Amino acid sequence: MNNNSPESFGGIATGGTAGATEKRSVVEIIKDIVEHIQEIVRCEIRLAGTDLRDEATRGWAAARLVIAGAVVGILGLAYLLLSAVWALAIVWPPWAAALAVGGVVSLIAAIFISTGVGKWNALKSPLRKTTESLGENVEWLKQQVKS
Repeated sequence: MNNNSPESFGGIATGGTAGATEKRSVVEIIKDIVEHIQEIVRCEIRLAGTDLRDEATRGWAAARLVIAGAVVGILGLAYLLLSAVWALAIVWPPWAAALAVGGVVSLIAAIFISTGVGKWNALKSPLRKTTESLGENVEWLKQQVKS
């Protein structure tokens, strides 16, 4: 698509190349332009699909971390609740051990959730590449029309 040679656009030349210019009707030129625009649109659609797939993959990775954090957080809550029960039943060793385990599990859950939310917030617009490419194509088309 970045090839700006006359041959890549149906042999239209502005001069300067020996024997490369040919006489073509306006209808043929317009037909070539329409075909090229159709190809550009097809390429943009393919790029949009690829962008969306890439962002969905990254989004799923972030969602898995959030889910893992939530599951571990539930386990942490269970240990904290168990430690409260043990604290009422026995004075020192069982509840202290359960409280320590619950605290560690809750810390791990906080790390998972924080990492997942950070990755989720870092996701960019799914059509960023497509938008950039479309802008480049529009600029190129403007330059072609001017010359």
